Amino acid sequence: KEKQKAEFVSSFKNEERIGLLILQEKELQTEIEHLCVLPTERRKGVAEKLLRAVSNKSKSKPITLDVYENNSKALNLYKKSGFVEEEQKGTYLIMNGKNMVSA
Repeated sequence: KEKQKAEFVSSFKNEERIGLLILQEKELQTEIEHLCVLPTERRKGVAEKLLRAVSNKSKSKPITLDVYENNSKALNLYKKSGFVEEEQKGTYLIMNGKNMVSA
């Protein structure tokens, strides 16, 4: 069985957590399990910074995530960040961050 380790990446503003990304570091890939940003902090680059932090950390490992196919805001964010659709599983799209650019 593949060894898994959950990690949290947070973004803070004035000591308040405004964004959180949960990922699973697996032997062969990094999976983004959850990404959330406070509604008042959306569209300010918080999610992009969290995604870049994961990209910088994972180095050459592939980064993947699942997203609901009708979640257009999330799809746009991920595509803008360099994720591409890999396959569809039911109502979810599996995306791969192979085109992500580290900062």
